[in-house]
Amino acid sequence: MEKRDRASGWKHAKLTGHENESTIEYLMETSPEYQKMFLSKVGKEGTAITHIDVGGLCEKDVECVFPGEKTKSKTDMHIFLNDGSKYNISIKKSLGGQVYLITDSRFIAGFEAQYKKTIPEDVKRAIQLFWGSAADTVALIDTYGTQKKYEYHKNRLVADTLYAYNKSLYHILIDWFIENCYDLVDFCFSKVCSSSKNVSKRSPKRLAPWST
Repeated sequence: MEKRDRASGWKHAKLTGHENESTIEYLMETSPEYQKMFLSKVGKEGTAITHIDVGGLCEKDVECVFPGEKTKSKTDMHIFLNDGSKYNISIKKSLGGQVYLITDSRFIAGFEAQYKKTIPEDVKRAIQLFWGSAADTVALIDTYGTQKKYEYHKNRLVADTLYAYNKSLYHILIDWFIENCYDLVDFCFSKVCSSSKNVSKRSPKRLAPWST
């Protein structure tokens, strides 16, 4: 199995992800069965897909929540239905694919800016340990590590190690994830650091009016 560093791994995942995107776009355009499967999955039987809009290699920079910066749209595909509803689709390379790669500091700043929320300091501390940016990460792995080989390699604490080190931080982080579940999913799969409401990449493709 080929081993890649983080940069080459990201590039490989990005390119193969676009291949998956092209395949799904083709199926959405040409296969009534695939359309029916999608509509069933989202609970929209009886409606029809009218058109789609995809990103891929043609995606453009959009306005960012950080002043003076541009960013990429996270949504890979927009699916429009004849009842006026729209679904934003984020396509993964595989079952083990990354949802979104971002540093903890940018995640914290971006999340706070996007949702006008302040992340508590103890949650930030837990995030930094879980992401692995805290200055004492290695020292804590030395003392509390439950999966040391993996943790040294990734320079981060796994959940069991965070619990062994500080039960309160562990529960605080879990509770914060639960309390902000909707915004976290919205952030990671759709908005990320984009401040633009119009993230369309090209003119949508109209689909044949197959009914379900």
